[in-house]
Amino acid sequence: MQKLPQNEETLYWKLSIPYDLSLIARVKRLAGAKWQAQERCWSVSATESNSTLLHELQLINYLTTGQIAARPVPELPEIDNFPIGTTGQPRPEGDSSDVGSPAAVAFAPSDIPGVSMSGDIGALHRPIAEVDIERKGKWLCVRMAYSATEAAFLRSLPQSWWHKGDKVWVLPARPAILTCLRERYGVPAAETYQTWLELLRQCEDPVVITLYESPEFPGDLLIKVKGYGADQAWLKSLPDRQYDRAAQRWQVPKRPGLAERIKTYYERRGDQVIDRISVENAHSTKRRKAAEPGEQDHLLSKFSLQLRPQLKAFTDALLRMHYSRSTIKQYTTWYARYLEWLGGKVASEKATEKHVNAYLSSLAGAGASDSQLHQAANASKFYYDKVIFRPDFSLERVQRPRKSLTLPSVLSIQEIDRLLRASENLKHLTILYTLYSSGLRLAELLALRLTDVHWERNQLLVREGKGRKDRVVMLSQQLKAMLQQYFEAYQPKGWLFNGQDGESPYSPRSVQAVVRACARRAGIHRKVTPHTLCHCFATHLLERGTDVRYIQELLGHKDIKTTLLYTHVSDQHLRSIVSPLDDLLGGEKRK
Repeated sequence: MQKLPQNEETLYWKLSIPYDLSLIARVKRLAGAKWQAQERCWSVSATESNSTLLHELQLINYLTTGQIAARPVPELPEIDNFPIGTTGQPRPEGDSSDVGSPAAVAFAPSDIPGVSMSGDIGALHRPIAEVDIERKGKWLCVRMAYSATEAAFLRSLPQSWWHKGDKVWVLPARPAILTCLRERYGVPAAETYQTWLELLRQCEDPVVITLYESPEFPGDLLIKVKGYGADQAWLKSLPDRQYDRAAQRWQVPKRPGLAERIKTYYERRGDQVIDRISVENAHSTKRRKAAEPGEQDHLLSKFSLQLRPQLKAFTDALLRMHYSRSTIKQYTTWYARYLEWLGGKVASEKATEKHVNAYLSSLAGAGASDSQLHQAANASKFYYDKVIFRPDFSLERVQRPRKSLTLPSVLSIQEIDRLLRASENLKHLTILYTLYSSGLRLAELLALRLTDVHWERNQLLVREGKGRKDRVVMLSQQLKAMLQQYFEAYQPKGWLFNGQDGESPYSPRSVQAVVRACARRAGIHRKVTPHTLCHCFATHLLERGTDVRYIQELLGHKDIKTTLLYTHVSDQHLRSIVSPLDDLLGGEKRK
């Protein structure tokens, strides 16, 4: 503590007061009153007259400390029992002076009048000025007389700040912070403190009850209870309940109305209840419709008024036969182009095979791909065969592109391993495991529901897969272990892989983006899609000696010729074949 300017015959007292004109006027009446700008306090002479005036002017509570003169000072018994405290406004940053410090006030030695240095000095470091704590929503407001030490203490608390307008310290309303303030300042009162503490604990850790299902326990209802003050006793009263300590969840056998009872009980207590139980409704149990009401009108509105009557009859036939949405859209688009190409030359119902072949020739001349030519031919074939039933129309005379052999892109076992290790997201990793371990197509993966996972039989039921046929594929042990973690973390509802809303299936574009990102991180520079993992599944099974007929069943191929395509990319037999070049050069080296 720096000494104030003084001579050897003078003792000074320091006064730290808030900015109040009436208080300042009182201080100026004291002998030797002077403003110390560096220490931001008033200094007055430590005399008996000033002591009397301090009593009369009620300024004794603002007395901070004093300085020692070289000679003894007269005793001042009047201030022996005066409380020593501080008040004032916050100090500027960087001011290290001890004057005005509430918890570390630099007191004078034992010969300072009115201060006894016997006993524990730390007891004098506690602020005696009044402290008021107010709770405003998620904040605690602390109002107190300024003290550098207390300011440093409050500033050390997390997320605390000084509100200049209201002259209060603002701190987050958390149980730990409230307890810390209570232990230091003794406020708020015990009853208020307990009430606030309960409320803050409930706000910081609210009670959440989650009801969900898992294919691992098809006959049980799983319940997670989290939060401060959660009621676990009521669940203990349920018959045949079990508690899994590792997963921290309750398992209760499913009974009619049990889920509603649990929800009603906790909702009446004011707890948050999250219901993730699958509701078997028409959307989940029935096969997906080919088109919804209004979709046909929306599709026809994209074409001219002249074509709509013919396109209406064309789409009616597609709907009757329950073609998929994508097929209806593709066939209608190509048939509309066929009608536009015919123009006024000849009516479509009177056209012959020559017109269809000429139409396909015009498309090929414009650069159409093989797949586009096949789609255009299929649309024309459907019109004459299924819509107007032309028996004289020879479908065999419609000339299609020659079949080409396009080999699928396949990754090696090492690349698959790097791909599966490239993601740290549990949901993304589970998707990759499911695609590769079961050979599912993207649409089949997204159509999986929780009820399609047959846990005990180690099977996945694929509904309306290739050719709109149901089939069963294997559920690997590694995938089961991954699914256990996935069910516990995400608690899917209805669909095996939910979208962001928790109700609809995962987006196809999201899965494609996940596969591309993982391939890039794995250092695979070729194009990798979700269907690439299906190709890898079939090829790697074939290389391990699995019968091609089993692979045909697992992939859902109608014709075994489609499955035999993977024999062209398998290197099972290539490994045993020695290149003539290797044999030639190797033979020379042996000589």
